Amino acid sequence: YVNAVKGHGGGWPLAKPLHCITLLDIHRSLSEASLFTIGLTDEHTNCPIEKAVNLAIDDVLHEAGQLVLRRFAEVTLDKLAVEYAAKLS
Repeated sequence: YVNAVKGHGGGWPLAKPLHCITLLDIHRSLSEASLFTIGLTDEHTNCPIEKAVNLAIDDVLHEAGQLVLRRFAEVTLDKLAVEYAAKLS
């Protein structure tokens, strides 16, 4: 999604037009790490309540993550640029 240009005036210009790059592309390029920093607890590994809560939290986070990724796929950099420009004026 970017090209490396060496020397004076170099940098990292985009390799594709803004309308061809989505937030999902950027997310995948930078990391496939978890979208959320909240996590499960495993302090009481024998506790059935903790296990049930962890399972429920895991399901919710997975579903939320899938929704975020689908939305990321819909947002292109050209859309963000238009929104940004509108807020400046």
